[in-house]
Amino acid sequence: MISLITLLLLGGPLAFLGYHCFKKIVFEGEVFYVVYFLVAFLSFNATLQIVVFDVTGSVEIAGAISYLKELFLLIAICSWLFYQRNIFTYEFRLYRYDYVALFFLAIVLAFYILPIGEASFANKTIYLKNLLVLALMYFLGRNAQINENHVVKLAHLILMIIVVAFPVALLEKLLYTHFQSVIGYTDYVIAKGGEPTGRFGLQYTFQASSGAKRFASIFASPLEMATVAILAISAAFILYRTNMRLRLLYVFAGIMAFCCLFFSFSRAPIAAFFLMLVYIGYLYGYWRYILGACVLMFFFILIPFFFGSQDLRFFIIDTITFADPSSMGHVLDWVIGIESMVTNPEGIGMATSGNAGGVDEALQVGGENQFIVFGVQFGVLGMLLYLWLTVKSITLSKKVFKSSTGKDQVVPFITTTFKVAFLLSLMTANAEIYNAVAYLSWWMVGYSIQRLSVLNHKSTESQQGLLTQQV
Repeated sequence: MISLITLLLLGGPLAFLGYHCFKKIVFEGEVFYVVYFLVAFLSFNATLQIVVFDVTGSVEIAGAISYLKELFLLIAICSWLFYQRNIFTYEFRLYRYDYVALFFLAIVLAFYILPIGEASFANKTIYLKNLLVLALMYFLGRNAQINENHVVKLAHLILMIIVVAFPVALLEKLLYTHFQSVIGYTDYVIAKGGEPTGRFGLQYTFQASSGAKRFASIFASPLEMATVAILAISAAFILYRTNMRLRLLYVFAGIMAFCCLFFSFSRAPIAAFFLMLVYIGYLYGYWRYILGACVLMFFFILIPFFFGSQDLRFFIIDTITFADPSSMGHVLDWVIGIESMVTNPEGIGMATSGNAGGVDEALQVGGENQFIVFGVQFGVLGMLLYLWLTVKSITLSKKVFKSSTGKDQVVPFITTTFKVAFLLSLMTANAEIYNAVAYLSWWMVGYSIQRLSVLNHKSTESQQGLLTQQV
């Protein structure tokens, strides 16, 4: 019954949103609407698959749902091509960032085509698809033609997802019961040929090393809920500063997002939240924000340490000293990955590291760090290119934010602040598999680069106009 109710409550609005976005994309050429659909769909995709299986008993029907993201992306790309007057005369203004991204993609394609590594062609194809969709999201952002109302609606959608997730997470915490336990998560995992790895009949990611439960609400995992919560906090902050009329609602949404972050009990995202606060203080030059973030972080650690349970105190100590099994597992995977890069600096082949789709566990080398994952597979050069793309996405979007005003600041602000916070997730997990935030963040990077290109073009024109007047 709970699965059926969940299916109706999530599936109904998503079906309506999908139909609306489909019409906009196909019949009006509003390609941007694919972002609306994907942000909402990918946030709820895992839960939808579980409840569909629980209601229908069909693994095939449940699994087919996940292909909606590729279908909508394909439709969006075709629509973009169709609505161009002449695709052969379309002006692509490539920035340095675009060339580096294309170079990284060329390396990925070379590892796919050439007989490098032991992964099967099918597994390499699955892995390549996962990377290509991120490239397509960047492309759509790079060529997006939208106004400030579209941007604000996107930020509101991010907050709406958290507003939907918060009541479920709160009930999980109050009842101390995973939502996944009552909708058939375990049965679905077994039906797909897997086995639960955690003590609660779920995967290990739903529990802390101390034994405490970590909650995920309607998301695929606690880590994914935590990253979406950080994204929502960033969105709430910039909307609070750009929309005076709805400030109180943004405050409530930000509080809900923080609660979801806390309920996830995920160390890296919680640390990332404080890092983001410090970075926001740096962006605005508000040193009291930085001081406040440091004080808040101090008390966030101090209060549970002295007034929490003994398990929580040991959890904090083990986290700081890397003594708990989870932290030791991270370190071990890092060491294995680094050893592989030292031994094979040119890379050992695609789909051989991390836990993304297409990676064969028998061939898996290292992981738990997105940079090392790419370094193991595509060599030191591939890792350095990805690192450069990540760092420049932060600095360039910061530049766009500083050069913009009003609601034009929304996307570059969310991009630069989230990417800074996301660094910790990238260093402790194969984080690009968190589809909801990965898809959106790369679209936002593309859009920020596009805005930078426009700003540079306007600056050049204004300088030329000034020179003409002087002549």
